[in-house]
Amino acid sequence: MIPEITDLGPLENSDHNALLWSTRVRTWTAKRTQRILDYPKADIAGMKLELQAIDWNKLFGTSPIEDSWSKGPPSNIRYRKLKYDMFQ
Repeated sequence: MIPEITDLGPLENSDHNALLWSTRVRTWTAKRTQRILDYPKADIAGMKLELQAIDWNKLFGTSPIEDSWSKGPPSNIRYRKLKYDMFQ
């Protein structure tokens, strides 16, 4: 990986030496395709209808807020109403 190291001598009045070396590095670009949610194409009206249809009082009742986080509306509402776009 490092075929040769050259000692350039001490650094000023230090007991440390300066070193010089070169390396060969080969890089490549991995092609990745990523699915991301496309919010501008979302069915916002459909999402609102689904959220309005939830009986929030029945869902949360008098539960402490800490417990309510795990009881929230189905998280897949967002994924059902949003479209995916593929990006590279």
